Order: sequence, then C-alpha cells, then structure tokens
Amino acid sequence: NGVPAVDINLIPSAAIGRIEVLKDGAAATYGSDAVAGVVNFITRTDQEGFRASAAYRWVKDTDGDIDASLSYGHVGNGFRMLAAVGFNKRGQLLARDRAFAVQPFLNNPQGGWTGGGNPANFLLVGPSATPGVVTPYTGVVADTSCVPLGGYLGANGRCSTQYTGFDTLVDLEKRITAFTDVEVDLGGSHKFEVTALY
Repeated sequence: NGVPAVDINLIPSAAIGRIEVLKDGAAATYGSDAVAGVVNFITRTDQEGFRASAAYRWVKDTDGDIDASLSYGHVGNGFRMLAAVGFNKRGQLLARDRAFAVQPFLNNPQGGWTGGGNPANFLLVGPSATPGVVTPYTGVVADTSCVPLGGYLGANGRCSTQYTGFDTLVDLEKRITAFTDVEVDLGGSHKFEVTALY
C-alpha cells in the first residue's frame, strides 16, 4: 500500500516513438521519485499518415496472444496530432496444462496440497459419561473416496487433495487502449496542447 505503480501497458505501442532509460538519478528533472533512474516513454510527434501493426503468438494449450495497434498522425500548418488505439489479449493458461505446475504429493507436498479439501477429513467424536455431552475429538479419519478421487492418503491417515489444477498460470486478459495528442500553434511562443489516454 502507498507505493505508486505505473502500468506501461496503458500506452498503446503505436503511440510510442522512443524509450529513454536513465540509469542514474534524475530527481532534478523528474522529481524525488527518480533517485534510482528513469524510464521515459516519449510519444511520437512527427508521424504523417497511418501506421498499423499486428502480431499473434501461439502458446500451446491456450487460444494464443494477440497484439494489434493502429495510429494516425499529422504535422503541418501550425497543427500537430497523433491518435492511436491498441488491442491486447493474453490467452488463459491453466496450471493443469503444464506438468511442472501440478506435481504428485511425494514430489512436492507443499505444492497446492491441502487437508481441508473435498473429499475431506473427519474428526472422530464420541459419547461421554454425561448424557447429551460429546467428548472432544479422538482422531481423524479420511473420507473413503480420497484415493479414488485423486487425493493422497498419508501415513497419518489423513487425505490431502490437490487444488492447483484449478488455478491459472496466466489469467485471461483483454485490454483496449487509446491515446491522442493534439497541439495547435497559437502564434508567437504560445501553443495549446491536449493529451488524453484511455
């Protein structure tokens, strides 16, 4: 909490003209947060006409990744503008689709195995000498469906079930971004500039 984070994916790639990386402190120019360096994304200011790009990346067991962008720029007659839109999609990748992610209990007992799943473990309780009072639990017994349903029955008689197969390694992500930058020369040394980002 309290730590500012910048998501560079907010800027359509078609709007970026160049990236400057300053490895030394630049607090005098960029403020007190820039003591460890700066990564400066500089948008295009000299584009004329349209520019488009698209890419598809095939990833096994997903429906793939898509990156697409379109931009238009104009410079001249005291007027400059750039408009860019981008679309990005990352396909969902489930943990069960990668052998390294879901391991048997004996290979990785801490790798997503739990004793609190379903099939479950049951606490054994019994009657006491006082009518209507139940004694504290005397042990744990595993559900009889533990092993048939893919659980692991340990030497202590407890059932462990694997939940990692329901997790994702990469979540489905879809993102649409838009950027526009308009600059008008008002004469003399005056300019009017509007920048918007969605």
